[in-house]
Amino acid sequence: MTPVMISNQKSWEKDIPKIETMFKKPVSKSPFNAKYPYFNLLTKGNAPVDKKIILKLKNEGWSTNVHESSLNFWRNPINLEIPKGIQVKIGNYFDKSIYPGFLKTMEDNFSCDDVFMKTFNKMMKNVEKDVLSVLICKNDKVLGAVLIAVKNSGAYLMCGSINKAYRKKNLWNVLLASAQSASVGKGAKFWVYSTNAPQLLWRGDETYRNTVFIKKPIQL
Repeated sequence: MTPVMISNQKSWEKDIPKIETMFKKPVSKSPFNAKYPYFNLLTKGNAPVDKKIILKLKNEGWSTNVHESSLNFWRNPINLEIPKGIQVKIGNYFDKSIYPGFLKTMEDNFSCDDVFMKTFNKMMKNVEKDVLSVLICKNDKVLGAVLIAVKNSGAYLMCGSINKAYRKKNLWNVLLASAQSASVGKGAKFWVYSTNAPQLLWRGDETYRNTVFIKKPIQL
């Protein structure tokens, strides 16, 4: 998720020049920098982006993503009883009893290799005090995992997934409710996650269509 977002379509004519100016500024080098400039435009609900905005951005060299994506927002945690037989494990990202299970979900569900995880873990060392790892298990088998980062009163869920063999069993809600409950103790009062998984779109108390615009150099 880029930190650059526009959430008010009424101000887009003023916002676009500001974005152009921002992306012209020098940036610090990081392995997590995107290859090309991009930003997010949020529209409430699943309403499409105004065609005038898309045309204007296209003329400025921006193209849009083709996959639907939503930003899902909760002001209250999901009230859900954990099913019998399901164990919830919560701990520090690098906890030896937690990390192997999380790593397995990253490998199986996101095809993350050793190179990616090495870089990802380097980043996590800088933020681990703000992040909880949450696993749901049954008979010592990991069913799913998610990370939840808490800062001030907000919590952002990331890298969440249910392993393929256990999908379509309402386990995503179990995982989400478990993560929300765990983060309350760290001060979380609202929760956000972004997804392009079709089965998880438009699932929050409030939802926003998340349209990504990217600017690639013109190929001559």
